[in-house]
Amino acid sequence: MRDKYLAAFIGILFAPAVSAAQPRIALRAGTLVGVVQDSTRAAGLAYALVSAVGADRRTFASETGAFQLSGLRPGAERIRVQQIGYAPIEIPVLLVAAGEGAADRLVILLGRRIQVLPEVVVQADPGALRTYRQPRGCVAPERAIGGGAGEIVLNQAVTNADRILTLERDYPYSAAYEHIRKASDTTEQVVAQAVDTVVVRPGRRVTYQPGRVLVRRRRSDNVDAYYFAVPDLAREAFQKAHCAWYLGADSAEGRKVHRVDFSPAPHVKGVDWAGTLSFDWESFQLVRSDAWLVQVKPRESLLQTARCAVNYREVIPTLVHENLAYCLVGQRHPQFPTVTETYRLIATEFLKARPGAVP
Repeated sequence: MRDKYLAAFIGILFAPAVSAAQPRIALRAGTLVGVVQDSTRAAGLAYALVSAVGADRRTFASETGAFQLSGLRPGAERIRVQQIGYAPIEIPVLLVAAGEGAADRLVILLGRRIQVLPEVVVQADPGALRTYRQPRGCVAPERAIGGGAGEIVLNQAVTNADRILTLERDYPYSAAYEHIRKASDTTEQVVAQAVDTVVVRPGRRVTYQPGRVLVRRRRSDNVDAYYFAVPDLAREAFQKAHCAWYLGADSAEGRKVHRVDFSPAPHVKGVDWAGTLSFDWESFQLVRSDAWLVQVKPRESLLQTARCAVNYREVIPTLVHENLAYCLVGQRHPQFPTVTETYRLIATEFLKARPGAVP
């Protein structure tokens, strides 16, 4: 399972708010200057996503919350801001030329999201943010929590996956992993070991395809199993191929979490992933994912089974990345029936500019 990008999805609760006032903000050479802050601490929110809805322009705030949104014209506009753990906000502004009695910058205050599950259902503008669409034919397990609570958690997951996809496209970055591969015999004794470094660049990884997560090696009967990535959960292909259910509170990595189980939709007949995703109870950041291959044909290749556990951490504020992945692979091989693979994150690097950097 080399050269894969291991990840899952994360999310936020959204309840867009609109300010009654319409502030006049000065444009300088078509650029809106502003800052995103926590409403209670007046501290900058690093890497908040700022968008001009009408102009279809977006940018990420810097580490201090400052941003510059370019490519705008004078006139009425709506500015949308998203940040994990905060309620998104969308406000109307009037953009004018500098010197026309307008403020030099736009200050946007975000309030912490209030935990309202499962008693209260928060409705959001369906056109404002990307949401989850359950495929047809999905049958929920008995323990699943449906209705508003389940919809909120699943929508949070997709909304944040879309945010990560946006960041990945606008600010591509690479991740370097220490990769340890151990092969064991039938007595579970390690008989071979290899250690190398794997560098993953988002634009070069294998994109998830429904029922086709196994990729055959050239001139070989063996295959590699590619895990899904965070941005895949915001893509229509992954959503249409998987059923997902909210199962309420659980624990993972020593903390209280929201648990979401998922499996291939009934129409997906090829090999795919099923598993469990754990999100931090308050911030909804992804803590851990556990997934295993299903629908593997015994004689299709040397690979017979695969099960992976992935832990996540913040690489930069609100950008959650795979920190440690452990995979156990079963093979139809006379000498090496079992292979364990470990991926430990060494470093990440933005290939061009960091989010919030001034062009």
